[in-house]
Amino acid sequence: RVAAEFCTAVTIAPGGLVRGARWHKMAPRDDSAGGAPQDPDCSGSPLAVSAAAFLESRISYTSEIPGGDNTITITFSCSTILAPGDTGAGNAPLPTWIRILGLDSHAPSERGTVALEGGVAASLSDAAQEGTAAHAIWEEDGALVAYFTAAAAARDRHTISFHVTNPLSPPHPLPKPTIAAEGCIDIPPTPLFSKSGGGFGEWRGVLGVVPPQFMFGKVQQGSSAPGAANAMVVSFATS
Repeated sequence: RVAAEFCTAVTIAPGGLVRGARWHKMAPRDDSAGGAPQDPDCSGSPLAVSAAAFLESRISYTSEIPGGDNTITITFSCSTILAPGDTGAGNAPLPTWIRILGLDSHAPSERGTVALEGGVAASLSDAAQEGTAAHAIWEEDGALVAYFTAAAAARDRHTISFHVTNPLSPPHPLPKPTIAAEGCIDIPPTPLFSKSGGGFGEWRGVLGVVPPQFMFGKVQQGSSAPGAANAMVVSFATS
């Protein structure tokens, strides 16, 4: 009796697209519309499927010196597993990769691969198949792309680090890097925040490079006597 009343009170509405994922909703019957289900509404649906998202996305770096060696570290956590999709029957898996944008000012002029370090580096490669493990590849637009060859657990904090050379002058405008997941798992570009001042989320030249400048400078002479030989010494330090 309870089941019958429940089935009479609701209808199954084949849902539309919600954040790119199909879902169904238990919708109250709308008698004014001839018993047709109401428009799908994600809020409150017991069968709604949440879109994959980055729960944490941060960036840090070790140097702001123009032309200096720099280590960039990306930290991220995702609401779902990031891994190649299993197609079964011995077929090649569907690739899943992360794309980091906004690094073009630090990308090498000759694009190629870069070695990765960090906890999740061993699960990444510079190609979907037969790539080099723990490497990523620089694309022509300056994006850094790395393909998953093994699963990165959901809701765990993952890090990758790689080495770059800073540009000789600050980039304009200041870069605001993002991270996205593509392929089998699709997550739109998400800002990578840096720690600045009071906390995360304040854009502070995320890949900041200090302007080239003299930090120190002085001149000394060996003699002030008229007509005497003199040796001038100039001392300076740059950023």
